[in-house]
Amino acid sequence: MVQRQREFDGDLRQLKTMRAFLREVLHPSGYGEPVASNELSQLELALTEAASNIILHSEQDQQDRSISLTIELEDDQVCVLLRHKGKPFDPELVAAPLFDGTRENGFGLYLIRQCVDEVQYRQDDQGRCLMRLVLKRNQRHKGEDHGARG
Repeated sequence: MVQRQREFDGDLRQLKTMRAFLREVLHPSGYGEPVASNELSQLELALTEAASNIILHSEQDQQDRSISLTIELEDDQVCVLLRHKGKPFDPELVAAPLFDGTRENGFGLYLIRQCVDEVQYRQDDQGRCLMRLVLKRNQRHKGEDHGARG
C-alpha cells in the first residue's frame, strides 16, 4: 500500500494544489497498476466537492483552518481521507437535491456519492472530523449506474 499525507490551508485557492497532489500520488510511477483516467477524474471531482464543502460550511469560524489530506493506494481501491477541526457533518441531515431547480443545496454530496463507492463521516480519536472517500478500482464500467453507498 502507498500512503501519502499533506496539510493544506482551508482556502478554496488550495483546491487546485489538492488535485495536483492526488494526481501525483496516483501517477503510475512504480506504485503498481496505474489508476485509470476515468477513476482519477471521479476522485478529483469527489475531492474538490468534499474539500469545498469543508472550507465553505465547516471551517468558517475556525482559527486553524487546515485540512489534512491522506491518499491511500491499494491494488483494489483508492482511499481519500480529509481531516479537519471544523464542525462535524451529518449527511443524514442533508436533503436530497431537487433537479427541478427549486432548491440549490444537496448537490455536492450527491456528486460525491456518484463518484465514489463509499462515503463515511466520523470523528477521529483526536476529535477531528474525518471524511473518507473510497473508490473500488477497476469495478466501474462506462454506461453503468454507480450510485454509492454512504
